[in-house]
Amino acid sequence: MMLNVLQGSNVIHIHDANYGRTDETTCSAGRPAHQLSNTNCYAPTTLPIIRESCEGRSTCAVQASHHIFTDPCFGIYKYLQISYSCVPPPSIKRTSQTCESLHGNLDCGLYSSDAFLQHLLICFTCLQSVLQGSNVIHIHDANYGRTDETTCSAGRPAHQLSNTNCYAPTTLPIIMKSCEGRSTCAVQASHLIFTDPCVGIYKYLQISYSCVPPAARLPALPKPAPDYYSSQLSLNLLQIITALPKPAPDYYSSQLSLNLLQIITAPSSP
Repeated sequence: MMLNVLQGSNVIHIHDANYGRTDETTCSAGRPAHQLSNTNCYAPTTLPIIRESCEGRSTCAVQASHHIFTDPCFGIYKYLQISYSCVPPPSIKRTSQTCESLHGNLDCGLYSSDAFLQHLLICFTCLQSVLQGSNVIHIHDANYGRTDETTCSAGRPAHQLSNTNCYAPTTLPIIMKSCEGRSTCAVQASHLIFTDPCVGIYKYLQISYSCVPPAARLPALPKPAPDYYSSQLSLNLLQIITALPKPAPDYYSSQLSLNLLQIITAPSSP
């Protein structure tokens, strides 16, 4: 089964997951009672595996199998249940500034959101898995030098801050080679790495980057053949969507409803 949000908009945030059985009704069609009897069946490895595989991605294919999560209750027909939400990706540009001779760190760790919670039930026989994920660093720009008189200026004499047109042209390719596509990256602001573009000036390393899902680099997955469970899942999601509360009425929607009512009830011309 596929966890999926619109490409280029939201990404997956995992709340909870379990491979096992917690009731007698889910994925029970055609199953004998003895395969549904244990409703206290939990695979403790489920949540960390699903988080590592799907967090921060726009799509994620998962398989409900004891080969992935172990078998927490032998002889019981199990299912994979995932609680997740679709949240905005943390793709806003971030800026890292590291003063000369010091060390910095770029970090694209995991995040959370209170977006609309979705529940997904995936039965034992469903689909192939491609499990991989977490956000990674995407470098936009980088410079070792100085472009203003205020950054990393505390305690420095004016002559060490006077050149604000100081650029090391090797900075961007070096940072991209070191950090692009990684989840974390340690950096050092040093002329030994980037050369010295303005001798006598106190410099800093400034990096502009964002945290993006790595899913776009993965090969496209084949579409699974429709079966009873995927059809049932679509029906369940449709029922959830149509059960959502309607937006509060306002003047315009009320006026529109009134106008339509007047049109419908108006007597026809003889």
